Amino acid sequence: MGKFSNDTILQRSRVVEEIFLEPNKTIKTEKILLYNMSTMYTINLETKSCNKTHLDTPFRKIEVPKDAEFVSQLVFGGSSDPREGLLVNIWKGTEHEFGGYYQVSVTEFGCLPLSTLYLSEKTSWVITSYLNLTEGIEDPNVFVPPSFCNT
Repeated sequence: MGKFSNDTILQRSRVVEEIFLEPNKTIKTEKILLYNMSTMYTINLETKSCNKTHLDTPFRKIEVPKDAEFVSQLVFGGSSDPREGLLVNIWKGTEHEFGGYYQVSVTEFGCLPLSTLYLSEKTSWVITSYLNLTEGIEDPNVFVPPSFCNT
């Protein structure tokens, strides 16, 4: 579970995740992925430690790919009243670069991502759900690694 920021123009992402290990024990980490510099910072927020590694994964936009195949349109929630549900389009396809399969669910109005499912031999299943989306970047400094990463 986490929070993410994504900058499509400068090809960078930030993910703050809370990993639940056992009852009453969690680890909070931050990852800053600078695709245009092929660099990833993994930051342990509790110990203030930082690990800088090479990033060889290409940046992927959060969008319906141009060659996606339309699967279905459905309503999340109820459909008795327009205020009860959310109209959703589901798309699928094959990711040619890595040889994986994907499915993307987006809103009908605004084409906002709701979830992506990705399956490949290399990654197995990767399932992402998007909640509380806002357009734009609130604070561009979230993509700048903390000063202790430079030491």
